[in-house]
Amino acid sequence: MARARGANAVMAAVFEATYGVTPGTGFRKLPFVSANLGEEQSLIESDLLGYGRDPLTPAYDVASNESDIVVPMDHRNIGFWLKGLFGNPTTVATVAAKGSILFSAQPTVNATITIAGTAFTFVSAAPTGNQIQIGANLGATLTNAVTALNASVVPAVAAATYAQTGGNTLTITHDTLGLGGNSFTIAASTTPASNGTVSGATLTGGANGHTFVSGTQTLPSMSIEVGLPDVPFFGMNYGARANSLSIQAQRSGLLSATVNVIAQGETTAIATAAGTPTVLDVERFSQFQGSITRNGRCSAISSRRN
Repeated sequence: MARARGANAVMAAVFEATYGVTPGTGFRKLPFVSANLGEEQSLIESDLLGYGRDPLTPAYDVASNESDIVVPMDHRNIGFWLKGLFGNPTTVATVAAKGSILFSAQPTVNATITIAGTAFTFVSAAPTGNQIQIGANLGATLTNAVTALNASVVPAVAAATYAQTGGNTLTITHDTLGLGGNSFTIAASTTPASNGTVSGATLTGGANGHTFVSGTQTLPSMSIEVGLPDVPFFGMNYGARANSLSIQAQRSGLLSATVNVIAQGETTAIATAAGTPTVLDVERFSQFQGSITRNGRCSAISSRRN
């Protein structure tokens, strides 16, 4: 049986709504180090005697589909396997999205910064409405900007808090923890020149925390497609459940986890059935970042030689 190997090997997976039934959409591309998942059925040699020197036709043994999949320990994709092992996590918003506008010089008259879709214009006279007065120096201008933005009655603008750092940077922190702040937009004009550079088109870094707890009675099943497009070969392993996960902690090297998966069966094709899967960034943990905690507290590990 062919198996996907090589630099172009791909893996896509999705959780099943019904055990053993592969959904048509919702696949996620998953990074992996190695995998040999696929249905196999061995032959049993005949043990009968009395029919000559040539053995009789062998019989089929039981079909099995079990494999260890080695995956990287990373910030986002490892959550797929943790859900397979523990079920749905308890999710709580934990980190607020942030961004900034770095100014290289004073903004020019009528230059703008756009916050959550609302433009604020720099003026030399006393400001009115969505205007910011240009001060005697950049620091004074940013102080005026912070005052105007924090006092804004525009709901979208008021959803964040503004501050000045370093005398040349306007920092923006979304008031609501979690992913929602990552869609908060910021921009700075180039004509007229604001002399401001935004950290990105939107705030970033807003995140949720996920807590996985063991003991769930019903765990989700998965459909996992492993393929080698160059052959082409795509094996869809349906009714797959995670059996175990092991992590080898060591002094150096890349940090990976080994997930043992048992599937109900496999269908093969020359074209992918996963469509265009969702791709998440891979940000891998390193061995030196590891620690052991018990009840939320670090545990000391020591050895003594007599």
